[in-house]
Formats: sequence, structure tokens, C-alpha cells
Amino acid sequence: MKSYVALSHCWGDLPKEVKDMFCSSTKNICNRQEGFSINDLPRTFQDAIRVTRELGQQYLWIDSLCILQDDKEDWERESILMEDVFSSAYCVIAASSAANSLEGFLERNVSSRYFQATDTLGRQIYVCEDMDDFENDIDRALLNTRGWVLQERVLSRRTIHFSANHTYFECGKGVCCENLNRLKW
Repeated sequence: MKSYVALSHCWGDLPKEVKDMFCSSTKNICNRQEGFSINDLPRTFQDAIRVTRELGQQYLWIDSLCILQDDKEDWERESILMEDVFSSAYCVIAASSAANSLEGFLERNVSSRYFQATDTLGRQIYVCEDMDDFENDIDRALLNTRGWVLQERVLSRRTIHFSANHTYFECGKGVCCENLNRLKW
């Protein structure tokens, strides 16, 4: 089985005609299978493609592209496989800061300032002025109001959470924040 990344995201309150432009359906699947431009996808999907490539992975699973949204039989067949999709993924990208698929999650207006110091034993330490807040940044994020996200998060071997303030890496051993803080379970 090939290694892949899965995306956990919110569609948000977008009009149906906007969502339909990005979803795979019985009407557009033949054209989709021939190929399409990344630029035709919403920003959140483009950001997920970028992260997937940076991780050195070739494949990305996005529910609305991989499941025919207007085909009840396809939806029922594929929705049963969600457990395998998220538990077998190399990692899950959680677009925690994106309120909808058009926003994206990689661009932020936050700058983490830090300074480097040496302790009395000569070890280098970093002091960051930005405090991470996993509970607020991730657990209370809009993404976690979606019913499917609990399953996506629990089943994932590893998740990279892109919040508005920090990026977090979560796995069975705990959570690491980009500011080098570590939360353990």
C-alpha cells in the first residue's frame, strides 16, 4: 500500500454552488480523472498539497475529492472506510485555523520572537515570548466542532495541527509545539 497524507478540514458556511465547484461528483469525475490544475482548488487544499510535498509524500486524501458527493452508494461504501483512511495515513494535516476551505491555513499574521541564551552549564536554551495554548488553539478550534474530527484525530498515528497561533505535532507520545514546548500524555 502506498503511503499518503489525509486532510482534516472544515468546509464552512460556503454556498452550495461554491462547494460544488471543488467536490467530486458523478457530473465531473470523468474530467477529474483526466487531471485538473491545483490552482482550481480552494486554498486549504492547495496548502495541504504543499505540506504533503514538504513531507516527501506523493499522495493526499481529501474526502470531498476522493468520495463522490452526489452518489449515495459511493458515499456509503467509502464512509465505512474512514477508520482505515485515517489510521493508515502517514499523517493527518489538521487545518485547525481555517474556518472554511477557501481560507487556507499556512499564512498567519503571528511572529514568534525568541532569543537564545546559554545556561550555567554552557547549554544553549531558547526563550520564546509566545505562549502555546493547545487547548485553545486546537481543542476549541472550529475544526473540532465537526462530528467526524473526533474519529479523524483519535485514529491518526500522527497529526500536524495548523492553528492560527502555532503549529503542533501530535502523536501517541504527546504534543510538540513549534516553540519547542512539549506536552506529554
